[in-house]
Amino acid sequence: MGETWYGRAFSRAVLEGAIAIGISPTEDEHGHGTHVAGIAAGDGSASPANLRGMAPGADLVIVKTTFYEDTVVDGVRFVFEAARARGKPAVVNLSLGGHAGPHDGTSLFERMLDAMLDRPGRAIVVAAGNEGNRRIHVGADVRTTTTWHLDVEKSTVSAQLWHSATADFSATVRAPSGEELTVVPGAKGWASTASGGVLLDNTSFPDPRNLSRHIYIALTVVRPGATWAITLTPVNGGGRVDGWVTDASSAQFREGGTSFTIAEPGNAHRVITVGAYITNTRWTSVEGVQTGDGEVGARTAFSSRGPTRDGRPKPDLAAPGAWIASARSSQAWPAPQLDLPGDAYTMMQGTSMAAPHVTGAVALLFSRWPRLTWSEAKDALLAGARVDLHVGAAPNHAWGAGKLDVSRAAGLVVGPDAVATPALFARVNPVSHEAWFQYHCPQGTRWASLHVYDLAGRPLYNTGLLALPSGEVRWDLRTADGQWVASGLYLVVLVTDRARSNIVRLVVQR
Repeated sequence: MGETWYGRAFSRAVLEGAIAIGISPTEDEHGHGTHVAGIAAGDGSASPANLRGMAPGADLVIVKTTFYEDTVVDGVRFVFEAARARGKPAVVNLSLGGHAGPHDGTSLFERMLDAMLDRPGRAIVVAAGNEGNRRIHVGADVRTTTTWHLDVEKSTVSAQLWHSATADFSATVRAPSGEELTVVPGAKGWASTASGGVLLDNTSFPDPRNLSRHIYIALTVVRPGATWAITLTPVNGGGRVDGWVTDASSAQFREGGTSFTIAEPGNAHRVITVGAYITNTRWTSVEGVQTGDGEVGARTAFSSRGPTRDGRPKPDLAAPGAWIASARSSQAWPAPQLDLPGDAYTMMQGTSMAAPHVTGAVALLFSRWPRLTWSEAKDALLAGARVDLHVGAAPNHAWGAGKLDVSRAAGLVVGPDAVATPALFARVNPVSHEAWFQYHCPQGTRWASLHVYDLAGRPLYNTGLLALPSGEVRWDLRTADGQWVASGLYLVVLVTDRARSNIVRLVVQR
């Protein structure tokens, strides 16, 4: 492919030959990657229930990760170059992440991912993270001495406190035993206390990409269940501080919250970041009927929440993330409550499962419009996202634009190969008090109007649309002469100077 690569690459023929003789050149002992790949593009061939992925006809390029950021970037680049060599578009799924970094899209990791989305036919989808029910973030405008408490859950903990480069803070860590370590700006220190070791580093240089610095804290050989105190004292007036536990399962801030918990690299500007909601709470495993927590349709408690540190909305949208049936790795350790009969499929949950739903959706869009840009694909997915009572007013920091709806997104594609027909969607359906519709008209549309009919075809209401080519329009559920419509089914269509849209069947429930 004109590139110099490291590692080993296995062609489809090599893999199929290895499978045939029972020798595996590489193994997925956890099963996470196999499950994710199956959601994105599984063909369902081993499933009597036809458990296919989102884009079963897509080609797969699987890169086994080390979780080091530089090798993840190399893996993404390898996928894009492999697709380019074959003249195909590509979407990369990253069901991984962590909390070391500024959480504002300016980390080198995130900027390198964004930089690779520089041409049509490329997109990257990232899992939002599973920290939506953990207090791993603290944030405050620190103008006076401020103390936060870190409740430890593992023997090793690390945290980063990010602040403006124009602000300076003296930092103190107090051990449960009462011993303290203090460092001034530009200094670092290490102490061995009766409660464990502590490293405190206040020497970082301003990052030109975000004009920020950070204080790094590491606790080692500490006792789970203990509480450590972190105190910041402003030196020159202070300012906003945002802190994260970098290993999200190791500790929580007692004063912390669950906002600002989108994992890196999900804070990047160009990637599509995906939260999770519940689509299944009951399945039959090899041990019998099993049940999961939560309400079908609701957001999973663990799905990470935005916004980003610089205030941008994230996640971008949500997709099914609990409980999802997909391919089971033959090398994975058995999980009788999750493994389905037949030994080929298993159940998992996480934003790692939600992301490949969107990855497969983008692959479907690329299959029809191979020269879509990342922004055109993302705009279509967000404009087509469904909003219901669980989502509420959207976009928001829990759901983003709403729930993935690839068929609606396909009707809203605006790109070099897009079909020039108008599209109309109800944001909520059924409705009781008012109805909101999203619409998109082809470029060059001169006029458009919304029309409502009853089932007998009688016109009830119409209004002209001023915002073209795209926008939203409200109907207050009244006829043209001001009468409320009764409960029932109504037909709504967009009419333009070029063509008519799809018909929306709107249910009114009084």
